[in-house]
Amino acid sequence: MRAAVYNYGGALNVVGNFPAPKRGEKELLVKVAACSVNPVDVKLRKAKLPSAIFPYPKVTCSDGSGAVIQAPPNSKFKPGDLIYWMGLPLAKYGSAADITTIPEESADFVKHTDIISAAALPLVVNTAWQALQKSMPLAGKNILIQAGSGGVGTAAIQIAVAHGAHVTTTASQANFELCKSLGAERVVDYKAERFEDSAPPGGYDCVLNTVVGDYDARSLKVVKQGGHFSQVLRNVADLRELLMGAYCKFLAGTGRLGAHSLVAVRPRADLGLQQASNLMAEGKMKPVVNTVLPLSQINEAHNMVEKGVGRGKVVVKMVENVEQLLEGVAK
Repeated sequence: MRAAVYNYGGALNVVGNFPAPKRGEKELLVKVAACSVNPVDVKLRKAKLPSAIFPYPKVTCSDGSGAVIQAPPNSKFKPGDLIYWMGLPLAKYGSAADITTIPEESADFVKHTDIISAAALPLVVNTAWQALQKSMPLAGKNILIQAGSGGVGTAAIQIAVAHGAHVTTTASQANFELCKSLGAERVVDYKAERFEDSAPPGGYDCVLNTVVGDYDARSLKVVKQGGHFSQVLRNVADLRELLMGAYCKFLAGTGRLGAHSLVAVRPRADLGLQQASNLMAEGKMKPVVNTVLPLSQINEAHNMVEKGVGRGKVVVKMVENVEQLLEGVAK
């Protein structure tokens, strides 16, 4: 089968004869329609992790969409079902392949968006849901979401707005209209204005930060007394992020913060993906796709994500449509 794989050193190659995986006891065997590239996929490829702990050769990408080929006995899924999933980033078989295996608990049905665009959602909606969970119920709350036009940002805006929050976000001026179309009431041009200067009196009920550098410290300053500060863990090896997380945990103990989240995203579908499916059924969420590329251009997809896309997700497709996807899949 075709697969985009890398070995120690990080060179990513599309091969045509990679062995297909075998389904584990609690796994689904799926034919892949599309995958999307996340920053963690690039970081893992370039990390040069020792082969003793990392499954080289590794198929890249954890997010995907496709059709079930095989499922465990008594599964809610059956062959031919259209699904999307966030796989395990450290698993040998990622989603940039014709066929892969995924934990059954990581998948949900695709019903309210097209099968290619669906691959853009899993990791970002899981991350956004888990980041906002401690602030729920969100109705009536003022929330600041950093980097609103990015993958997690676009998901978080839609989740927060759907639950009745008043959302402010940061973005470049080129992405103002996108953020407002997703429901943000106010967009701060981070290139021209410090978001601290326009924070509401007393601060925000919740601040969600996905941006590196000094944004954690700056974001914390605009969380109201007893509010929720949510950090998305961007680099597990960055001591500054971990120390900030420890400091915020201390602040939660003193009452300065009512809650703190340091989100290392979990791939279970009931921790974001199922909720996103429900919101799409209500017309309150949609995938935001920057670019769709063929598998042969997956290196370009990785390069785009490494440089910073700035708007939505980069998707890589294995098929053109559902009809092609379902060819040879027994129902």
